[in-house]
Amino acid sequence: MREEIEGHLARLTTENLRAGLSPKEARRQAALKFGAAEAIKEDYRDQQGLPFLETLFRDMRYGSRQLRNHPGLTITVLLTLGLGTGANTAIFTVDYATLLAPLPYPDAGQLVMVWSKIRGHRNAISTADFLDWKRQNDVFQDLNAQTEGSFNVATRDQPENMQGRITTPGLYRMLGYPFFFGRDFLPEEGQPGGDHVIILTHKLWERLGSDPRVLGTTMQLNGELYKVVGVFAAGLTDRGQGEFAVPLAFNLSQLNRDTRWLDVMGRLKPGITIKQAQSAMEAVAARLAETYPKSNRGWGASVEPLKNDFIPSQRIVTLWLLLGAVAFVLLIACVNVANLLLARGMTRQKEMAVRSALGAKSASIFAQLLTESLLFAVGGGALGVMAFSVAQRSHEIASRMALGASRNRALALVLAEGAGLACAGFGLGLVGAYFVGRTMQSALFQIGALEPSVVALVGLVLLFAALLACYLPGRRAASLEPIQALRQQ
Repeated sequence: MREEIEGHLARLTTENLRAGLSPKEARRQAALKFGAAEAIKEDYRDQQGLPFLETLFRDMRYGSRQLRNHPGLTITVLLTLGLGTGANTAIFTVDYATLLAPLPYPDAGQLVMVWSKIRGHRNAISTADFLDWKRQNDVFQDLNAQTEGSFNVATRDQPENMQGRITTPGLYRMLGYPFFFGRDFLPEEGQPGGDHVIILTHKLWERLGSDPRVLGTTMQLNGELYKVVGVFAAGLTDRGQGEFAVPLAFNLSQLNRDTRWLDVMGRLKPGITIKQAQSAMEAVAARLAETYPKSNRGWGASVEPLKNDFIPSQRIVTLWLLLGAVAFVLLIACVNVANLLLARGMTRQKEMAVRSALGAKSASIFAQLLTESLLFAVGGGALGVMAFSVAQRSHEIASRMALGASRNRALALVLAEGAGLACAGFGLGLVGAYFVGRTMQSALFQIGALEPSVVALVGLVLLFAALLACYLPGRRAASLEPIQALRQQ
């Protein structure tokens, strides 16, 4: 290819010499007539082999050299953006899993909590009211009650005091919670005398030795023997309160309307809304108040979605405030990084103009800048970085236009560079968020190491913010007259 180009130049030079031009001028006129030799070579290379990979590897080598030449800047930007992105991803993972993610149950939207209510405040439910609610409603597939208690448990090592869940038979079947071994409580096990059975959480089963033949064995609770009939699957029950579950069997002393001690959970029938269920339960509560005025006058009912029902409102506000706080941390990080990139960008204004003048195509410059950005920002996320650096690169953009690039092309290059930073910029931050999430997973309620939907949302937010941040200053810079930029080079 090189020899062929030289042959064409030699022929044109000879023709110019015959026309009476000096050797130097003849060569110069031949080069002008032939065109940019480097651009022709690049076009030829693009048609051979695997041009995309060859160009990518070449740009990566050049970008790597640029990063090695500025180690302080590279390390600072990676750490700053990595910490900012990691903190945002980790905190939003907590918010998503706690406040936004659906409950891990089949048809979770049908699950509700039903409370008794007086003067606008909700309360637990008495045994007699629960049994009447269960019989008289026509909006629930099932209603179940639960409470908790403290038990002295005789383990192989020494007696331990443990918290246990006390539930009516059918609660976990209503929820659709899976079992590792065994089954849910049977209806007859909710009667006095038949309630000495127990279901272990997966965590407790592992702590007691992970015996695969645990079904049918007995454990001693409060000095009485309980038969193991099931082991919950690992997951939600391991993070909640209670190491095990035993049946709730009402005795005669508990069948009253004065002691309100039960939490009631229900599953709505298909097609029934919470508003319809609320109206139906208010009617039931009104009938009970009329029948039992001494204990039930003034008491109503409240039907609420199960999701977030047990999370205090103050904690919900705290979680959103925490997310806002780390978002400001990321913003501050971006502003600091922008100052660093600004200083580096100012030193490359002439480089870009010279490369364009030597025949480099806009696509090649774009690919180089994109690759360099990918390498440079592989450890962090870039939200508003380009907004500051682009605003200070007006002369570089104008120089490109002076060398033949259109305003739209210059703006497209800026947007592409910003998109490259945003798309590749949160890699290290996600790695950090993953390990933080793994730590949170063992300590918080239903927290995964990384939620795919959260990762996708963070990526989209970064991309949108970077494009918006690049567009406005890039559009301003593209309006600068090229001659003004060339005078300052």
